[in-house]
Amino acid sequence: KVFTTISEAVTHGHEMQHTADTYFAILSLKDAQVWDPNKTDYKTGLKGAFAVRTQEHMLASKCLFADLDVGADAAKYPTQRDALLALVGFLQTTLLPMPTLVSSGGGVHAYWHFDTEMPAPEWRDFAFSMRQLEEAAGLKVDPTRTIDTSSVLRVPETFNWKDRSNPRPVKVLQEGVVTPLPV
Repeated sequence: KVFTTISEAVTHGHEMQHTADTYFAILSLKDAQVWDPNKTDYKTGLKGAFAVRTQEHMLASKCLFADLDVGADAAKYPTQRDALLALVGFLQTTLLPMPTLVSSGGGVHAYWHFDTEMPAPEWRDFAFSMRQLEEAAGLKVDPTRTIDTSSVLRVPETFNWKDRSNPRPVKVLQEGVVTPLPV
């Protein structure tokens, strides 16, 4: 769903939080939808349908983000605590400001907020630099998500419904600082 105001999006998130996974796009959209001749229309099975989140369709963002996953895979952290400790080490090494930290109901999302919007092409350059910094420091993040302009992440104050019998809260662990964009 696409909303024209933050208030509409928040209301919808509250309505859905007890029944379904709820996500938000990190970057704003140029338009509510765009025609994609390569997308398959799920109703007709034919090529050609409207799309919402495509790389070319994203407009701007006021943050960079990292997705630190938790699990048994070697590319993930064993626990959320391990992910948070690794992130703190990364911040100490890089001298980056404290991001907003969100428990995704499993892993950790980190958001570095800016005081102004960054256009998508410029955002992409910053995101690639962030990914290189994370890789050089050995921070285990989802590398494709960090640079994906059409990424969506879980909404705080909702639930992670991967395990329907055990929904886990998505919550803000710590508010970060807002950083002025370099000129």
